[in-house]
Amino acid sequence: MYKAPLNFPTAKSLCRTLFAALFSSSMLMPNFCTQPAAAQVIEFCQLSPKALKDKQQLRLSALKGNKDDQGRYQKLVKEHSQKLQDCRR
Repeated sequence: MYKAPLNFPTAKSLCRTLFAALFSSSMLMPNFCTQPAAAQVIEFCQLSPKALKDKQQLRLSALKGNKDDQGRYQKLVKEHSQKLQDCRR
């Protein structure tokens, strides 16, 4: 029966394997530490709490059927929308 000699890895092939393992793992490491993208919110482009409260009260009154408040609410929504759009430009 014929027995083939054992082929032990040489120092050169071990260095190549070690280099390949270290290189590929170092390329993957930055992906584990990255943060997901998040929108940047500029505090100046937000409505004041008082404006939001007033808008909410108008909305609730308009939903109850107050015709005068419905018109005022629609006008306020357009005004706030325009202010926010201008601020974000």
